Amino acid sequence: MLHAKSADDLLHEVQVLQIELKMLNEILRQSQVALEESRNRYISFYEFAPVGYLTLTHAGQITEANLTAATLFGLGRKKLLGRRFDSLVATADRERWRHCFVSALGRRSTQSLDLKLDHGNGSWFYGEVQLRHQDDNAAQSAIRIVLSDVTSRKQTEEQGLAIKERLELALNATSDGVWDWDLRSGTIYRSPHYFDIVELGPDEDSRNFSFFKKTIHPDDLPRALKAIEAHIQGKTHSIEFEYRLASRSGEPKWINSRSMAVERDTDGKPVRIVGSIRDITARKQIELALVEREAQYRAATETAADGIWMVDAANGRLLSVNDAYVRRSGYRREELLTMRLSDIEADESPEAVRVHMENIRNNGSDLFETRHRAKDGEVWPAEMSISYWATGGGRFFCYVRDLTDRKRNEAVRQEVRAEMEDAMRFHVASQTVAAMAHELNQPLNAVATYSLAALHMLRNGNPKPNRLLHALESNAQQARRAGDVVHDLLEFLSTGEVTTNPEDLNDIVHTALYRIEANSLNLFQSRLELDANLPPVSANRLQVEKVMGNLIQNGIEAMHGFGISPKNIVITVRTSTDGKMAQVTVRDSGPGIDAKTLHRIFEPFFTTKQKGLGMGLAISRAIIEAHGGQLWAESEPGAGASFHFTLPFAP
Repeated sequence: MLHAKSADDLLHEVQVLQIELKMLNEILRQSQVALEESRNRYISFYEFAPVGYLTLTHAGQITEANLTAATLFGLGRKKLLGRRFDSLVATADRERWRHCFVSALGRRSTQSLDLKLDHGNGSWFYGEVQLRHQDDNAAQSAIRIVLSDVTSRKQTEEQGLAIKERLELALNATSDGVWDWDLRSGTIYRSPHYFDIVELGPDEDSRNFSFFKKTIHPDDLPRALKAIEAHIQGKTHSIEFEYRLASRSGEPKWINSRSMAVERDTDGKPVRIVGSIRDITARKQIELALVEREAQYRAATETAADGIWMVDAANGRLLSVNDAYVRRSGYRREELLTMRLSDIEADESPEAVRVHMENIRNNGSDLFETRHRAKDGEVWPAEMSISYWATGGGRFFCYVRDLTDRKRNEAVRQEVRAEMEDAMRFHVASQTVAAMAHELNQPLNAVATYSLAALHMLRNGNPKPNRLLHALESNAQQARRAGDVVHDLLEFLSTGEVTTNPEDLNDIVHTALYRIEANSLNLFQSRLELDANLPPVSANRLQVEKVMGNLIQNGIEAMHGFGISPKNIVITVRTSTDGKMAQVTVRDSGPGIDAKTLHRIFEPFFTTKQKGLGMGLAISRAIIEAHGGQLWAESEPGAGASFHFTLPFAP
């Protein structure tokens, strides 16, 4: 029984052991599965980790590398294994690598450095290399490396360094003072130029706001604080104000401050304000000088006796006028400032005014006489001095002088001069008549004597024909002698030979007309039709001007004597038909000349004027003929008269 029982017990124990063995086998299997899973996870983590893992021998050869490391170097794993790590390092960084590698061999701490590494295909990347020496046993001693691609970080750092370098260069190059205010901490960075501008060096207050209060003039501080507070409260986009320094030198120094918030908190309140200051003392001095000069200019303008304008060159509109012109024109200032030059000009059409102002713009300035129209319709003579300035879009600066008094005084002087000339002419005429009477007395007496003798003989039957013939011959001889006296006198008056020079006939016409106009007080109007291409003529300028003046004056007197209106003299200068002579025509709108008078008008001492001597046209014809030209007249009664003369062109 014992043996049987023992056998059962043994069998039971064997069965128990079998069950336990099965259980152990299951546990072992599960452990193997877990280990395999763990190994697979480790391999996956190792191979596909975001960083590269490498193992190096003491000689620097790569013995292990994960896929990430192989990918970073652009090589297959087989090509990477067995290579020296330093062959993948840029030449410039190899010395640093070797120093760090040797250091890692002798230490147990992790070494770290950034290297420029070969990425394959001629490209490079920046890698952060962490290496550590592991020597758990002599057989497993090696250098373990963790490699991270930091190219983006490196580029960002380089860009940051470049920006910082440029900023430092800009701060050093600019004359502005720069500041950076951190409102959270209350600290303020100020650049070196800032302290140069405010004439104070850094001190214990220079990194806070109180330093600003110490540098600003007390009178300007409230305005500055108000501007800053408005920006902090979000009322303004930026801060800008000008202030004076509390200068230590005693001289006023002006500062321009500009700033704005560059960083705000979640509530939108500024937490960082950046700005700059600039020394604007020189600009302020210029501005003050300009203000003072402007005040002086306005004072001079408003107290000037002459009118002064400023005109917009683009449209001819008056931009400013002084009191003198306001008074003379009769317009209110507000009315004048709505008007253009052509609204005031009485002599020139709007198109003529435009052309004239364009010429002034091209030439820079002009001085001329014209006439203006006042508000009440009065037309008054004015002298204009105009200069063009290209600034401000183009401006004409005009000085207007009223010539009414001058013209009136010139008229009085001309009247006195005319009276004196009349007296002189009367005196000359008297002397001439006396001389002619003296010279003609003897031949005329002889004519009378011989004539009486001849009459006596005829009445008595002419008993002695020879004596009668002698008396008549002597009578004719004495008559010829009287004619020679008159001829010699005319030769004397014509001044004999004429000295000529090449002259601009148009200019002679202008000069003669100007002298007549200056002395006539608007008794006539003129219209010139001048040939701009007329060649110079051979002329004695003074004598031809006298001829022109005599012809124009005759036309004025003819019209004035008959009260003809409108008064109009037309002066035409043109080349004659044969092409060898220049012809001048003076045409008036007077009563004209009848045929009988026209036939005798050039005879000496023939005149239709009450005070005339009858020598003007005779002398004028003698002068023109002495030049090699001709002078003649054409007229129809009631249609005005035309006088023509010709002059040869200069050789």
